[in-house]
Amino acid sequence: MDPASAIGVAASAIAFLEFTYKFMAAVHTIYDNRHPEYASVEDTSRKMKEWSAAFIAQAGPPPSEQVPLVSLANQCSIMAADIIRKIERTKSSKRNAIAVVLAALRTVCSKSDILKLQKDLDSCRAQLHLQLTMTQRWEPLTPCFSPISAAEKLL
Repeated sequence: MDPASAIGVAASAIAFLEFTYKFMAAVHTIYDNRHPEYASVEDTSRKMKEWSAAFIAQAGPPPSEQVPLVSLANQCSIMAADIIRKIERTKSSKRNAIAVVLAALRTVCSKSDILKLQKDLDSCRAQLHLQLTMTQRWEPLTPCFSPISAAEKLL
């Protein structure tokens, strides 16, 4: 066997062992009915979804300066719902071997999707935080600060 083929076979064997290790760790975690790696993500997503839904459901139509905030909150709510749905799919409905193996397979296969959605939700949350901070920072100053009142105070 030439060296390039041997390296290819070794790389494939290592990739197979890595996948098997991750898969068996996922089976063990799901069988014990715990998801430590997704617990904080699921909790954050649930809180974000609740907060976004409460923000969107405010009485009356939003003022024109809050329309981008409502749109951003809606996007965050959709992303949080997607994360929750994907995490719920990774949980086993039963404790038998077939259900646990299938849930572990879904966990391993959907890990990259969940991480991408988590990254997008973090970005959305940061934008929402910035928008809310800017709105709250300038909203109280707007009625008080006007060029006329500032000029009157100087006189």
